[in-house]
This record gives sequence, structure tokens and C-alpha cells, in this order.
Amino acid sequence: MGFYIRVALLCGIVLGFVSYVFFFSPPRSFPQQFLLSVRSGETAGDIAETLKADNAIRSEFVFKVLLRLSRSHNRIIAGTYYFDHPQNAFSIVWRLHIGNFNLEPVKVTLPEGTNVSQMNAIFKNSLPIFDSQTFLTLAKSKEGYLFPDTYFFYPGEDSKQIIETMEENFSARISNPAVQKVLSASGKSKADILIMASLIEKEAPDTVNRQIISGILWKRIKIGMPLQVDAVMPYITGKPGSEILQTDYKIDSPYNTYLYKGLPPGPITNPGIDAIIAAATPTTTPYLYYLSDEDGKFHYGKTFDEQLANQRKYLK
Repeated sequence: MGFYIRVALLCGIVLGFVSYVFFFSPPRSFPQQFLLSVRSGETAGDIAETLKADNAIRSEFVFKVLLRLSRSHNRIIAGTYYFDHPQNAFSIVWRLHIGNFNLEPVKVTLPEGTNVSQMNAIFKNSLPIFDSQTFLTLAKSKEGYLFPDTYFFYPGEDSKQIIETMEENFSARISNPAVQKVLSASGKSKADILIMASLIEKEAPDTVNRQIISGILWKRIKIGMPLQVDAVMPYITGKPGSEILQTDYKIDSPYNTYLYKGLPPGPITNPGIDAIIAAATPTTTPYLYYLSDEDGKFHYGKTFDEQLANQRKYLK
């Protein structure tokens, strides 16, 4: 008799294990990261169908039975659920029952002078779920107007909402009375100031040199001299500054400040407030040329001959 009991127990264990593997365990194709959106009033069948389509459960029928047995089928809490690792059917049912969304905001820092493509890369690396293509499509025309700052976004945050948040931050910063006073006193349009700010943001790291370079660049525009700003080349080519070749300076692009006079058609980065103010408050100097040495120190010249002398002296 004991023998049959042991066999029955063993069969029960095996059957339970097989049942778990085939009906309750997470599928091998369970997505690494995904969001489940549960709308208010959505039925257990709708949710089971969505989970099966996402390869998060093995059986719609078994999942619905679990919901009913746990009395959760009519107590599912609506919201967005984040799954960052495979979970079995029991765990999913329990999360839906108690409203365990597993959503925590992610800190994302966008440095000043970051362009849209660089922002896209940062978001891709920071947010577990991010629609990169939609972001690029919507944000490309907003270059210069997406304020670089530290933000907190949820995994799967809508790209349009992310862009709107950065635009609202830009509007709030630029609408500051002190900033507005400076911009108005400059006598230049906001669009031109933002383009100039995007250039000097990449040309110099500090306020004093930014204002000096701002004065030099506005002077070049006034006398009809090309701006000849190196910072546009990575924007044109998509390559890091260290990989720019002499042949790249001949690329026919409206952003090429070596070939075309005046400001580029639009900003090449999203500048911070310091660069924006520096663009609007240029320092008047006798200089027309500048360069920075290997230590980041700037050297200025009034003539091209002085620029050549500085190159020989400081760029060895």
C-alpha cells in the first residue's frame, strides 16, 4: 500500500511540475522589458489576449481561470504595468490584483550643448523603454528649443510628452524677466540669439570667453566674413570632432560656416542659459580671431597674421 501511495505522490509531483512548465511558467520568449496598459473597464479576456500576444503568458484560458479563482477577474486595477524580467502567471495575476505597477521615474541628465541626436542616444541608454524613432522625428525640428537639464521620466514615457516637457522648461527659463530684459536689450531676434548661443556653447566652456567669442562672431557677420566655426562640423557630418577631416570642411551644407556667410539656418545644439545670455551680451574687443590650446586656454588675435602666430605657438 505504501508503494502505491509513493507512486501516486510522485505522479502528482510530476504532473504538477509539468502543469507549471506548460501552463503557468513564463514563456521562453517573455519580453525582456515591456509595458502592459490596462484600461478602466477592460475585461479579463482582453488582458489575457494582450499578454498572450506579448508572449508574457502561455495560455489565455489558464490565465483567465487563475484570475477567476483568485477573485481578481473583476478587481483588476487599471494602469500601466512595467515588466523588467520574466514573471509567471501567478505573479502577473497578483500584480494586477494589488496594482503593483513597478514604475519608478528614471533620472536623465542632458548636458548643455546636447543636440537632438545626442539627446536621443542618452534617452535610449537611460530609459528601459524608449521610442527612439518617434523622438527623432518629432524633435529634429525643435533643435535649440529643448532645454538641457536633469529630468525624471518613466519607462515607456511617450516621446511627445518628453519633448513637450523640455519645451515647457525652455519656455519657463527663457521667460524669466531677467533673461527677457537681456534679450530685449540686445536688439537681436530670439531665433538669431539661439543660433549664436548654440555655436558658442560648443566653442567655449565659460562665460567670459563665450562673451568674447560672441563679440567676435557678431563682428564677423557685420563685416561679411564667414563665421568659420568648427563646432558645426560634427553636426553636419555626425562624426566626433576628433574625426573631422579637412575634406569635411568642403561639404556643401547650409550649416557649413566656412562656405556660407552669416548664421546657420538653425541651432546646432540646445544651449543653456549662460550661452544664451552670452550670445545676447557680446563683449566688444579689437579681436577677430581666436583659438584654444591643448589646455583649453583661449588666445586671441586682431589680424590673420596674429592668428597664424598663435597657431604656431600654441598648437604644436
